[in-house]
Amino acid sequence: MGASWQPVVRRCPSNMTQEAFLSGKIHAIVLLRVQSVAVMSSRLRQSSKGCAAYYSSGKRTVTILRFFLLVFYRNTVSACLTTHYPSRVPMYRYLFISCLYVLMAGTLRAQAFHNPSFEGPIQLHFPPPDWYACHPNSTPDTGPGSWGQALSPSDGQSFVVLVIRDYTTPEQNVEEISQFIDPPLQAGQSYYFSVDLGYLPDLAHLPGQTSLAAPCRLQVWGAPDLCQPGKLLWESPVINHASWRPYNVSFTADSSISVLRFASAHAVATAPTRGNVCLDRLSPILPGPPPQPDLGRDTTLCEGDSLWVSLPEGGVRWQDGDTARARWLSEAGTYWVDVLYPVRYARPGGTGGGWIWADTLLAATDTLVLTTRPRPNLRLGPDTLLCLGESLWLGPESPAPDATYLWADGYSGPQRQVDEPGTFVLTVSEQGCTATDRRTVAYRDCRAWLTFPNVFSPNGDGINDAFIPTFDHGVSSLTLYIYDRWGREVYASQRLRPGWDGTWRGRMVDAGLYIWAARWVDPQGTIHQDRGSLTLLR
Repeated sequence: MGASWQPVVRRCPSNMTQEAFLSGKIHAIVLLRVQSVAVMSSRLRQSSKGCAAYYSSGKRTVTILRFFLLVFYRNTVSACLTTHYPSRVPMYRYLFISCLYVLMAGTLRAQAFHNPSFEGPIQLHFPPPDWYACHPNSTPDTGPGSWGQALSPSDGQSFVVLVIRDYTTPEQNVEEISQFIDPPLQAGQSYYFSVDLGYLPDLAHLPGQTSLAAPCRLQVWGAPDLCQPGKLLWESPVINHASWRPYNVSFTADSSISVLRFASAHAVATAPTRGNVCLDRLSPILPGPPPQPDLGRDTTLCEGDSLWVSLPEGGVRWQDGDTARARWLSEAGTYWVDVLYPVRYARPGGTGGGWIWADTLLAATDTLVLTTRPRPNLRLGPDTLLCLGESLWLGPESPAPDATYLWADGYSGPQRQVDEPGTFVLTVSEQGCTATDRRTVAYRDCRAWLTFPNVFSPNGDGINDAFIPTFDHGVSSLTLYIYDRWGREVYASQRLRPGWDGTWRGRMVDAGLYIWAARWVDPQGTIHQDRGSLTLLR
């Protein structure tokens, strides 16, 4: 988000000398190695002899406004240069425009901590160099290795450990470290920096003891001087992870801050415990709101759905070690992502108290809680073939009272009776999740039929060589008898697929007229008895 800029123009005084002009405005422009409009404005106000000045209430602006400032102030300064130093107008105009183009690239003015990675000898009861402990009764430790813990540093060779206790004496409960901030943080300005935090689940004063192993919080205080109470600027969540994770510390200074103090705090203020919190890798203090990865709000998905999340920039590390900037999330759980943003800033340290370029990685983190909800249980069953005249009930056996049902044809009841062919589709919605199922119902004529030929010729030519009745799958059993013209039984069968080849006791019978009688059962169990005649040809 771009900041709001308020340009302020000052006329070039007619009585300005060349030396004052050089030592004031031009000197400030030439030495403008800080890509921050606030720094340039500060230099100009200090000289009190500038031809033009501008300042920003935020950390940077959009490119279009910067281009406008470049063109606008180029003309103002050129007029001053022409009046007081005409022989060097081309050179200084080039320097001025070059500096403004640098401004367009945009960076931040920052204040770096001294010893930000807490480097120092590994020892108990002593903070790292450049850090101060105001309570001699309980001083921080420089790890790793203090009290037998084995956490590796996040950056460099060491880190600092702050413990919290449950003593009745307040000054013995909290451990803290402080550092002077020079120049002080300005009242009304917003700032941010990142710090890596973790905790030691096995911290103990003596082997076998775990009296300092509870998770706790970290507080950041701002004060006008060392060991003064100050004001609470930021408090972390409970640090209950045994590995390092970055946290963004952001605040607005209500008054000038000369000292920042880092202190341990109980996880629950009303339930004191004995715990610890570890600090490492402090980033520079930068003005303005911090960059923040955004995984979105905590989300509930329906079973089988996925959530697409995408991070636009920075180096990414998820809780499972994945480094993809974009991924699908489908399983329930807590997802967190650490993002390292490259930041170019200016810090004190140049020749003669000036500013120099520096690059760093600013760590930020975000968390997303993903829950899943089961879909409604909907099973319409397999596709079905019914007989003409039959019907079928479709729908869930036990409809949910808070669910809504909608069939493809617009019917909104949970169950329905089907008496015609078709494909029936039902969608159920319950607590924001839906399920859809379909079932196809077909019909056929289930009336059983049985057909007997009236002539056959068992002469071995392969055509009608046997007397075989024809029927559909509706016949469940069949008994067949064949008699000659004198009533003598020449064939009997109870097979479902009978066939008479025109023989009796192994001998060919004479050609002529024969009588058949059949007894069969349909699918409904009804017994049918039929009879008829056939002609045997030779």
